[in-house]
Amino acid sequence: ESLSAAAVSVEDAIVQMKQGSTMLKCGRTGSPHFRSFTLSDDLETLRWASPKKKSTESTVSLAIIKEIRLGQKTAVFQKNPLPEYEPFSFSLIYDDRTLDIVCKDKLEFNIWVTGLRSLTVDQVELDTEKLQRAAVQGDRLQISFKGSQTIVSKREDSSDVYTWGHGVSGRLGHGDEKDHVVPKVVQSLLGKEIRAVSCGPSHTAALNASGELFTWGAGSFGRLGQGQDRHRFTPTIIPSLKGIIITQVACGDFHTGAITDTGKLYTWGKGDDGRLGHGDMSLAYLSPKLVEFFDGQRVIFLDCGYVTSAAITEDNSVYTWGGNEKGQLGHGDTENRLSPTLVQSLNGRNISQIACATWHTAAISSGGHVYTWGNGSNGKLGHSDEENQDFPKLVDGINGKVTQIACGDFHTAVLTEEGIIYTWGEGNYGQLGHGSAISQHNKPLPIQKPLEGKKMVQIACGANHTAALTDNGQLFTWGCAVNGRLGHGDEKNLWSPRVVVSMAGKKVRQIACGGSHSTCTVIHGWIPDEESDRCMACKRIFTFVNRRHHCRNCGGIFCGVCSSKRFPLLKDGFTKPVRVCDRCHDNLSKEVAT
Repeated sequence: ESLSAAAVSVEDAIVQMKQGSTMLKCGRTGSPHFRSFTLSDDLETLRWASPKKKSTESTVSLAIIKEIRLGQKTAVFQKNPLPEYEPFSFSLIYDDRTLDIVCKDKLEFNIWVTGLRSLTVDQVELDTEKLQRAAVQGDRLQISFKGSQTIVSKREDSSDVYTWGHGVSGRLGHGDEKDHVVPKVVQSLLGKEIRAVSCGPSHTAALNASGELFTWGAGSFGRLGQGQDRHRFTPTIIPSLKGIIITQVACGDFHTGAITDTGKLYTWGKGDDGRLGHGDMSLAYLSPKLVEFFDGQRVIFLDCGYVTSAAITEDNSVYTWGGNEKGQLGHGDTENRLSPTLVQSLNGRNISQIACATWHTAAISSGGHVYTWGNGSNGKLGHSDEENQDFPKLVDGINGKVTQIACGDFHTAVLTEEGIIYTWGEGNYGQLGHGSAISQHNKPLPIQKPLEGKKMVQIACGANHTAALTDNGQLFTWGCAVNGRLGHGDEKNLWSPRVVVSMAGKKVRQIACGGSHSTCTVIHGWIPDEESDRCMACKRIFTFVNRRHHCRNCGGIFCGVCSSKRFPLLKDGFTKPVRVCDRCHDNLSKEVAT
């Protein structure tokens, strides 16, 4: 879950205040400095740590606060102004003193002003049950003291996005249709704090920390949700979802779906076969449309396949809908469903995750059991045969609790709690990862070398390739290499997993595979010099005279002309203005201004 910067309830604000926030405190003497502020459990005292004072001196009783003054309108602020953050500043007036605070962003400002007002000026009656909820907004900044010095450290929870492979229709997001045989950073997403990515065969989606959704690639049938059907060659935010917080996105072949923080489900794109769940067979919806079937129910998981969609609700019920030619909906027949339909045979199985492929579907329970159904050719269901299954059927032969599942066109992969990967189905391109001797396997088989001894924590399947991630952020790929989708710098198929060398030194967080392209998120950091020989803004080639400069906000590489401005990045612990690129300066200024 996440909190919206637009509106924070009183109870949510107080829960977050009790957890604490690192904010900038402006004092009567010296420069402004970061301090960790917390609200006491009895909701009566505001506390903060200070290296020069006793704990009793760094407190304010809420009972003596006379006024909460917004902006920078006290004598202390006049002496130490920070105009870039004036809208995110406030002062507590008490006795003959002021406590002057600058918040890092709008959400933090709303949390503290809402909470403090409710406990002082407004005296709001609180819902005690809601106060027991866990805080959902962790602070990325932490402080410690070394003598009288304040040490600020940052937990990096945002990511950069890298894509590679087939570039037709702009699915890689690099502004063109070129193939890329090694991972390349998506420049337009730098600084966007991306948290998750998803791939369809020819389009891609990314979700940022604020719940904004970006899509790019093939736009036919409206699968990008942009209100039209043209291709997008760089990530573009979906305008009709503005103000709605998205928490998960799933890309199918020609359609897309997304879940909101309140558990609502939106779908868009190609609608024949009923795959959008709107009760009709409309050719296309060009913009996101609410799936009204789930009104009153909270959707917690979604996946989209070739002509199908599947969702899990809060009570662990599984619903599927769309095309059903091979029985992939799991209802015991081959009839299409225009609206979400309960998969009754999975009731009571506590299904926690589901994966939709072209003609088959797979799911895992909270207990780690695997179920598959649909088309069984090539052994992709893992039942030791090639029979179709109209109902979900338990897969045997996996040692350990399964925690993740992924499906390619003709193969399936699962990951166990111990970090072992099992694959089965067709392996004609090496996508099973068992070496050239095994081109098909009809039941689960663990991948041995070269993954032996490594703990894998994530898997993803493309049409005919597979990717996996280790617990220390190493990326492995194998299978079909056409168009460079494996990221090894060539188009040679691999029958066994191989580490993606160009990602060495980076910690990969999440992986996703499309039909013939791949993407991953990497812990945000400065882009290495060797990854760009020209300015990421004006495209001028770097020379001895036209030198490289890194933007402290997005990490991109720019020339001096395109990165001459400065801005204090409080979210990163910088209290004084630092170098940022022109685009980031404009975005940061607009964020504060609005």
